[in-house]
Order: sequence, then structure tokens, then C-alpha cells
Amino acid sequence: MDRKELPFSLLCLVSLLSPIFLLSASDSAAAPTPPPSLPPGPSPNQSEAAALLRWKKSLKRPYHNLTYLNTWMPPSSADSSSLSSRKVPLSPCSWEGLSCNSAGSVTKIDLRGMGLRGTLDELSLPSFPSLAHLDLGGNFLEGVLPSLSFSSLTSLVYLDLGGNSFYGTLDNLNSFSPGLGYLDVSRNGLHGSFPSNISETLPQLTYLDVSGNHLSGTLPPEIGNWTNLTSLRLSSNNFFGGIPPEIGKLASLESLSLRDNQLNGSIPEEIGGLVNLSVLELSNNLLSGVIPRSIGTLGNLEVLLLHGNSISGSIPQEIGGLVNLFVLQLSNNRLSGSIPQEIGGLVNLSMLQLSNNLLSGSIPQEIGHLGNLRILQLDSNSLSGFLPEPEIGNLTSLVHLNASHNSLWGNMPTSLSNLSSLYNLSLDGNRLSGPIPLEIGRLFSVRLLSLSHNSLIGPLPSSLGNFSQLESLYLDGNQISGPIPQEIGEIQRVSILDLSSNRLTGPIPRSLSKLVLLQRLCLNRNRLHGSIPPELGELKSLVILQLSMNNLSGLIPPQLGNYSQLRTLDLSKNDLSGEIPESLLNSKNLSCLDLSRNKLTGLVNITPDVMDHLNAINLSYNHLNVALPYDDAFSCEDFIGNIGFEEGCRAPPGTSREGQSQAERSKAAIFVVLLLSLLLLLSFLAILLVKFPKDSSSRGGVERRRETQLARRNEADRFSIWNYDGRLVFEDIIEATENFDDIYCIGVGGNGSVYEAELPTGQVVAVKKFHLSESGELLDEASSRNEIRTLTRIRHRNIVKLYGFCLHARCQFLVYEYMERGSLASLLADDRTAVEFDWVRRVNAIKGVADALSYMHHDIAPAMVHRDISSKNILFDSEFKACISDFGTARILKPDSSIWTALMGTCGYIAPDLAYTMKVTEKCDVYSFGVVALEVIMGAHPGGLILSLFTRIGRNTLLKDVLDRRLPTPIGEVEKEMVSAAMLALACIQADPKSRPTMRCVSQELSACRLSFRELNAVTLGELMNLRL
Repeated sequence: MDRKELPFSLLCLVSLLSPIFLLSASDSAAAPTPPPSLPPGPSPNQSEAAALLRWKKSLKRPYHNLTYLNTWMPPSSADSSSLSSRKVPLSPCSWEGLSCNSAGSVTKIDLRGMGLRGTLDELSLPSFPSLAHLDLGGNFLEGVLPSLSFSSLTSLVYLDLGGNSFYGTLDNLNSFSPGLGYLDVSRNGLHGSFPSNISETLPQLTYLDVSGNHLSGTLPPEIGNWTNLTSLRLSSNNFFGGIPPEIGKLASLESLSLRDNQLNGSIPEEIGGLVNLSVLELSNNLLSGVIPRSIGTLGNLEVLLLHGNSISGSIPQEIGGLVNLFVLQLSNNRLSGSIPQEIGGLVNLSMLQLSNNLLSGSIPQEIGHLGNLRILQLDSNSLSGFLPEPEIGNLTSLVHLNASHNSLWGNMPTSLSNLSSLYNLSLDGNRLSGPIPLEIGRLFSVRLLSLSHNSLIGPLPSSLGNFSQLESLYLDGNQISGPIPQEIGEIQRVSILDLSSNRLTGPIPRSLSKLVLLQRLCLNRNRLHGSIPPELGELKSLVILQLSMNNLSGLIPPQLGNYSQLRTLDLSKNDLSGEIPESLLNSKNLSCLDLSRNKLTGLVNITPDVMDHLNAINLSYNHLNVALPYDDAFSCEDFIGNIGFEEGCRAPPGTSREGQSQAERSKAAIFVVLLLSLLLLLSFLAILLVKFPKDSSSRGGVERRRETQLARRNEADRFSIWNYDGRLVFEDIIEATENFDDIYCIGVGGNGSVYEAELPTGQVVAVKKFHLSESGELLDEASSRNEIRTLTRIRHRNIVKLYGFCLHARCQFLVYEYMERGSLASLLADDRTAVEFDWVRRVNAIKGVADALSYMHHDIAPAMVHRDISSKNILFDSEFKACISDFGTARILKPDSSIWTALMGTCGYIAPDLAYTMKVTEKCDVYSFGVVALEVIMGAHPGGLILSLFTRIGRNTLLKDVLDRRLPTPIGEVEKEMVSAAMLALACIQADPKSRPTMRCVSQELSACRLSFRELNAVTLGELMNLRL
């Protein structure tokens, strides 16, 4: 009987059993077993299984989901008689992630999000003639796309390769089957332009997603020929130019996403031809002009995103015809005029964002018709009038209401209490008046309540104690009066309580001690009196305590020194008396202490340990005896008004005048007598020499010696470098570096070279020698000396100490503290040290740099901008403590010098606004800090990531996917801190400098770590960018 005539069932049995016989034969040590009577001949599923196993072997381990690929195993070598005992069938059809047709051929491969690493080179695609569905999205695969091997998949209709690391262009789309209907190559590294013939190459395509790549160029008008297309996603690329009006021909289109590009011009009127459109995303481009009225014809539209452009004009009334609209985002534009009443017709609307525009007029009453609205953002406009009452109370589904920074006036509507689902209520920065309504206590779900900077009056309602879920309460900058109610102690989840700048009276309630989660307590600028309750020492989570500018009296409770997290304590401008508790000065985490303008007494010993952890201290205008070491860490102004300190001067270093013992005074008197005697003797000898010279040559020698001494004295003024013993060490540095020999050079930058120098005392310092022309490029010496002397007095644990300087026409350098582990750039470049630089150390490094910048921006006068924050200027000591170097260098150099220009920043860290404003502000440092923080998180410079966010690639990228993969995924508390650090870093790199937080805010937020969000594995970068500080 011919083989072709065998029954199908027999052929299947042969195909199943023949490999068993082959395997048995290969494993036997005896003579080969005779072949079966029927030739084995591989079946399709056997070749497919072999192809899959070869590819699996080429992949890099580990895989994120082992259960899938663990089922991909070759057949067992067991005896053929025990076929039923095999763990894995021969056919791949039972393998996880695969589906087959009735003939046993693979038709679907779905390995999405399995963490696969490797290439497709070993995947023999021609082995899968029936493959119709291939989904490898969300992995770590790489290689060139499109691959010519895809042309063999003639049955392929669905291909998803998104979220990998493929590269290439879209020029060879003919490599794909012309029958392809679904193509997703988003979030890869594709580049080049968008092909004009794509509609001819893939005529059956209905879904195309190339978002999140590096594609550029203009959108071709031929795009209008793609009439079968239902979804077109070109977002997060570098496309520029206008939106072609031909796009209006895509009548079948249901989803169009062009957001996060650089498209300019106006939105074409032809957009109204997309009658089936349900999603239109044009946000974050450079679009201008007005919103076309034809947009009102898109009756099926559910999502309309136009935010982040330069669109002007008014909101067209026709927008009220979009009755199916679910999301409307028009924020961050230049829209003017009033909010149209027709917006009340959008009864299905869930999100309405109109913030950061130029809108004026009142909030229309018709907004009360939006019963399904959950998010309403009207902030940062010029809206005026009253909050619509009672209509605002009809928005019972509302969870987020932000109308801050407008010009709204009138009383707060009592109907706000109807918003029982509200999480966030922000009305700060308006002109609201009247009392806070008692009914506000019905907002049981609210987590953020911000009413600051209004004109609210009256007492704090006792109903505030009903806020069982409240986490942040901002009532500062009003005219609220009366006592703080005891009921405020019932808000037991609150972490931020700011009642500052009001007219509150009475004592500080002891019930505040029940707020165990409190991290920031601000009661400053009020009229509170009485003593500071010792119970405040029970607030173990407190980071900031501000009680200044009140009428508080009595002693400072020693319990305030028990705080383990406290960073800032301000009790200034009160009537406090008694001694400063020793535990307060020894609090290791305390960085800013202000007790000025009180009536404190006693001896205060500022030891080196105290100086090491305190960045700023102000004890001025008390009755204290202050003992200081011989160090310029703190300014004289910090102690003015105390015993031994007068205006413009300071007490002798190392002691206070009252603190000297009688013995010390006696020694000082003896020393003075001896010194005077010696001076008299020298004067007498000088007179003799002048009166009775030996000869003219002797007189000439005296003159020459006098000139030499004067020259040396002038030189000494230039060599203002001090060691700890106060001795001039210029010669020691020259000797230690052998006159700056290259063998001691440890780094070269654009403005100088850094040398390692070991002084005779054993102390190692870093010497930065400037590259200067013969003419020199420093300011006049007097100005530079004053500037550097100021810098040498700066003491912050995260700023590299500047010991001194040398100003000479031929030799100009600075002397710094030596940092053993070098720069952040070198640390991350080495895999060994990068692994040693674990997540805990990385979080601490980010916090340390933020603290230092906050100190220099906000805690010294005048504020100082670094100008060049980069990974090369962040240095580490042996314990991985991060310190900023080169602070203040830009202030020493001439504004017209080449070095000064170089110090405007390092490429990759420069704020984009600096390029067109040429104005250096603190916000430039904030941007650079954000880049550095992301570099710490990612383990490499985030240039590609920033490009993806602001030519807008990767907003949907999970945070976990950008973490440094040389370290294990952070867990527990450090995971929460990493998410918080990432959120703040992204906030710092906002393109608009006004949108960036201050470094004080960043430092406080990092210390508080109050971010409550999903776990790291679930949060995306886009979600973090949308969070508000």
C-alpha cells in the first residue's frame, strides 16, 4: 500500500512514535535498532517544536515568568512503551503561550510580557507556515526590524513587537505579509521618516502603532489614502510640520493619536471628516491657532486631548455637541474668553481639565449638570465670581476639584459638603472670604484640603476633626482667628498641617501629640501664647516644626531633642527663656535650627560634631554664651546680640568671653605683657639700626630687605590657603604635587585639572588648578578673595569643603576636601562599584544632593546657584556620602571669560530654558538635579528617556523598566522612596521652569516621602509626571 493511501489516524500514530524510536536508538549503547517499517519523516509540529526549542536556548536567562518557558521541553528519553508517563507531550500545541489548528500546526504565539531577553535570529520563522498571530510585546528583545524573515509568514495577520529594543526604519515594510491587519512596533528604537507608500505596502492594515520611537520628518499627505485604517498611533516621536488636511479622508478611523511630537500649525478643519472617531489625541505638540468649529461634528468622540500646545482663541460653543465625550483636556494652552455654557451638555463627561490658560469670567452654573464628572481642574486661570451655589454640590461623583490660583471671591459654598467622594479640594490662591463652613466636616473621604492664601476669617471649625482620611491640610495665609480646636487631634492620618500666617490665638493644643503620622507642622506667624507642650516630642515622624513669630514663652522642652526625623526646627521670634536643651544640639538629623530673638540663656558649646550635622544655625539676639571652635563654619550674624558678640564682629574663636576661666584670663594677660615687651625691644633695635647705619650698602640692604618683606607679605595675601592648624600651606601643595606634575592629576575638566596632594600632616586634599590664559581670567583679587572666603565658611555635609585658594597671575587654584570614591559618573560606569552603590545608598545620595541645593538656594544670603550640576560634580567619600563639588566657582570667574561660559552647564544637564533666556536661576539647578537623580535611578545618563518624555517617548513605560538592572528590584520602604524620588526627578525636568518645584520643596518631600501610590511594578512614568507636589 502506498504511504499516501494510509489512513490519517495511522499517519498521526507514526508521526508520534517515530521520534521515540529515533531517541531510543541514539541513546542505546548497543547496535542501532532497525528502523520501523514506515519512514519516520518529521511532521510540521515537530519542526515547529524544534524551531521553538532552538530559539529558547538562544535566549538569555532568567525569564520573568518561568512557568511559561518551563513547559517548552524536548521529549523525554523514556521508553516508548511509557508514552503516557512523559511530562511534556511531543507536540508544542500544549506548551504555554501557543495555540494550534486542527492539523497540529502552530497558529498563535503569545509571549507578551514574559521578560524574554535576546534576539529573533534563532527563531526560524519559515517553520511556521500557519502562524497568524505573533505577540512578543513587552519584552527585552532586540535586533533589526523589519526582518526579511517575516516575509515567509504569509498567514500572519497580527503582529505585536511593541515595548522591546528593536531598531531600524519603516522603509522595508514590504518584508511583512501584505495581508497584515494589525501591526504594533511601538516603544522601540526605530528611526527615520514615515513612508509615504505605506498604504500600498500594507493595504489590509487596520491598526498601526509606531508610537514611542525616534521617527522624525513630516507626515506625508498620502496618509489620506489609507481608507481601511481604524486606529493610527504615531505619538511620542519627533514628527514635525503640520497635520496634513488629507487626514480628514480617513472616514473609518476610530482612534488617532499624534500627541507628544513637535507638530506645529493649526488643527485642520478637515478633522471634522473623521465622523467615526472616538479618540483624538493631539496633546503636547506645538500646535497654534484655534480649535476648529468642525470638531463639533465628531459625535462619536469620547476622548479629546489638546493640552500642552499653544492653542489660542475661545473654546467653541460647538464642543457642547460632543454628547459622548468622556475626557476633555484643554489645559496648558492660551485659551481665552469664558467657559461656554454649552459645556453643561457633556453629561457623560468624567474628566474636564482647563487649567493653565487665560480663561476669564465666571464658572457657568451649567457645570452642575455634569453629574458623572470625577475630575475638574480649573486652576491657574483668571476666573472670577462665585463658586456656583448650589450647582457645585450636584457634582456628587467628583473626586478631584482644583480651582486654585484664580480670582474667585465670596464665601465657600456650603453645598461642597455634598461631595462625599471628594479626595482633593484645592481652592488656594483666590479671594475667598467669610468663615470656613461647619459643613465642610462632612467631606469624610477628603485627603487633601488646600484653602491657603485667601481671605478666610473666623475660627477653625471643630468639624475638622471629622476628616478621618485627611493627609494634608493647608490653611496658611488667611485671617483665621481664635484658638486651635482640640478636635484637630482627631485627624490622625494627617502628615502635613500648615496653619501659618493667620491670627490664631491661645495655646498650642496638647491633642496635636495624637497626630503620630505628622511630618510637617507649621504654626508660625500667628499669635499663639503659652508654653510649647512637651507632648509634641511624641511626634516621632516630624520632619519640619515651625513655631516662629508667635508669643510663646517658657522653656524649650527637652523632649524636642527626641525627634529621630526632624530636619528643620524654627522657634525664632518668641519669648522663650532658659537654656537650650543639650539633646537638641546633639540631634543628628537636625540640619536647620533657628532660635533667634528669644530670651535664652546659658552656655552653648558648638562642637565640631554639632557643626557636622547642622547646615544652618541662628542663635542671634538672645542672652547666650556661645563657645565656637576655630572654624569659619557659621557667620557672625548667626550669633549677634549674644554675650561676647557685637554687631559686625565675633568673639574670639574657641570660647565665649564669659566662658573663659580665671586661669585662662591670667594666661592671656601674661601673654599680652610678654608680647608688648617683645614689640618694644624690636622697636628699640629698629631705631638703632636706622640711626646708626654701618654704611650706604647696609642702608641699601635694609631697603631691599624691606621691599622683599613687603612683596612676600603681598604674596601671602594671595596664597590664602589654610590647613586645620591655620598655617600657610602653599609651598606644601606645590611640593606635594611636584609643581602640578601629571602623575598626580586625577581628573581634567573644561575649566581645570584636579590633583591629589598629600600634605606633610598626612591630610589629603584635592587641588583644582584652573586653565587660564596669561592675562588671567579672574575678577579683581579683592572681590575674588571675599567671594572665596565666604565659600570657605559654608559647611554642609553634602557640599565638598573648600579649604582655601591661591590667586596669582601664573597659578590660580582652589583646595578642596578629598573624596575617596570619585564622581558619580565614574562610580556608575564601573559595574562593580555600581552594584556596591545599592538602592539605599542611591536614595541617600539623591536626598543629600537635594539637601545641599536647598541649603544653597534658600538657607544662605545671598542665594547661590551652582550652574553646573552633573554626574561629574557629584563626589562620594568612602562611606558613599554624596557631596556637590565646585559650588561657587562660577562666581569667582569673569562673566566674559571662556571658563565662565563653560560653567554655564554640562551638555545633557543644561535646562532647556537657559538656551533661549541665557538667564541662570535656581530653576536651572533644579533641572540639572532632576537629570542627575534619574541617572542615579537608571544607572546611566537619562538622555534617551528625557527625549522620550519631551519629544515624548515612553510615558507608558513602567518605572521598573528603567531602573538600573545591575541591582535587584527594590522592595519595602526603599521601594516607596525610589518611587517618590522618581516622581520628584520627573517634576524637576519640566520644560517650563515655573512648573519645576523649588529645591526646598524637593528636599522636604524626599525627607517626608509622603507619596502614596501603587507598587513600583505597576506605576508608569506618565502617571508619576501627572502627580502634583
